[in-house]
Amino acid sequence: MPDHIRHFERTEPSGGSTTTVTTNALTINQGTVTAIEIHMPSGHAGLSGIQIAYNEQQIIPEPPDDFYHGNKRTIRRELSEIFPTGGKWYVRTYNADQHYDHTFAIDFEIDALDLTGGALPPILLLRGALEDAAAAVVPGGGGPAIPV
Repeated sequence: MPDHIRHFERTEPSGGSTTTVTTNALTINQGTVTAIEIHMPSGHAGLSGIQIAYNEQQIIPEPPDDFYHGNKRTIRRELSEIFPTGGKWYVRTYNADQHYDHTFAIDFEIDALDLTGGALPPILLLRGALEDAAAAVVPGGGGPAIPV
């Protein structure tokens, strides 16, 4: 079960085409995205599509350059790779319906970062090693082992 869920809704206006794709950035608080769920309510009629990307890499659907489309459809994908949160997530949508706007609901399931114990991120480990080295004294020199 995720620590929390971040919900987004994206409405794509009518009058577009399958080649008129809109990209919107999504900002997600700290953590690791473990799953993504997309809901297309009744009315989409297969005329709209959606992709989710991280840092310009399409995550879902696979294969690349494909879009999910449908009507009254919910799609859930567990992520097998670790993707951090932050401001590098994007939703790409289109709407080829000439009469109606269509809204997608997107839920990101997120596990919080655990920095209380166990393995620390490499940058924190490096910082500790540098602080330890700076405190060491060079034999015979009386100064620090590395410049501080």
